Amino acid sequence: MSNSNMKYDIDNFQTTDIDSKYFNGWIGHDVTVIEPKLLFDLQELFKHYASIIVPHKNVKVNYPIYDTSACADTENDEIWIPTSTLVEGDIDNCIGLVVHELQHLSLSLKSSENIKFCFQFLNKLLQNIFKGNDEDGYESLYEIINRSRRVKFIDVFNPKAKQSSSDSPQIQFYRKAIGDIAFFLNAVEDVRIDSLTQPNLKKYIDVGDNKYSNEFIERYNNDEFKEKTLLNVGYCFLMHHKGFVKDSYIDKTYPDLQKLLNSTPYEWIPDVFSIYEEIFKHHVESLFNENEDEVGEQSQGSFTALNQELDGAVSTFTNDDDGDEISKAISNIEVEETELDEDAKIDGNKMSQEYKEKVSPKMIPLASTLIDQIKIMGNVKVYDNKEMFSNDEEDGEQLEWNTIIVDTI
Repeated sequence: MSNSNMKYDIDNFQTTDIDSKYFNGWIGHDVTVIEPKLLFDLQELFKHYASIIVPHKNVKVNYPIYDTSACADTENDEIWIPTSTLVEGDIDNCIGLVVHELQHLSLSLKSSENIKFCFQFLNKLLQNIFKGNDEDGYESLYEIINRSRRVKFIDVFNPKAKQSSSDSPQIQFYRKAIGDIAFFLNAVEDVRIDSLTQPNLKKYIDVGDNKYSNEFIERYNNDEFKEKTLLNVGYCFLMHHKGFVKDSYIDKTYPDLQKLLNSTPYEWIPDVFSIYEEIFKHHVESLFNENEDEVGEQSQGSFTALNQELDGAVSTFTNDDDGDEISKAISNIEVEETELDEDAKIDGNKMSQEYKEKVSPKMIPLASTLIDQIKIMGNVKVYDNKEMFSNDEEDGEQLEWNTIIVDTI
């Protein structure tokens, strides 16, 4: 690896401990070293799988050349090959992760739609959690957080604008809450799309699942996931329905996996929001309690002025069309009005955070020199040639050779 801008970019893969049982069968020989030709072959394999899984989309398959945490961009039909798995020699696991992301492109909502679902549901939760007392009256958390300026969808999801630590505490609160809600939805969606993956491709996904399940099972058996926090329940949902643990809470709240597999995201997402409303509420309350001094600070403006911005009840959930499918789905969710639990905390997420950090693939950038070598492989053409040194094809001497042409332009 080489040092570039104080970060290590991969310029070669030095691992000799390679796990590529299934890939060996595809490529026709055992892999012993990860070199540019192999990296090119992997990229071509992923493009081939993309043409099968999402034939209606023009998917861009990349090796990361800059720091990125995402494996897939469902908004722009783009995926990044998880290089940390290749550093460890886990080729089959790497293929499984890419197949999984391709399934997201095929079956999941675009990222903007997912975030919009979370944004609208968060607003609905905030509007039904109240803080105050009988003497002074009550305000919803939505009123408190949005007192000065209403946080809009474009504030939390704007591909053209970079997130900044200088953004208001209210916007940062929304982003954090939405990110955590989205994690839970992603855990459920992972169960759905992996279960719907055809067996000859799911075997690659199983490699990664089996690799990381042992640690989860050990932690689970040590009651490290027993607290009903948002992250804990999300992981328990995932591991329960993948068959690694038997969780009584998930078995009670969402026992029918077939129901999930037969549903579209517009159907299962509001259903999950309703079933686990208390879990989501507790998490939002915990985030508010943790950040109340910042997000609840008094500032210029008033909620009366805020109300003048709103066109109607549903428009408090979005800043766009209130007749779209997501808004209709959210409007059908009934959220109980409750008083803020001022003792709500999120300490129970510690083990989930540690596990998430361990199992999440890293997008380690490739050095530009290695990227160039991979690209050259796509410009190499091999031509088989033979020449007879006699007119007699049976007895004449024959010479065979290969011509390799490299197009460097």
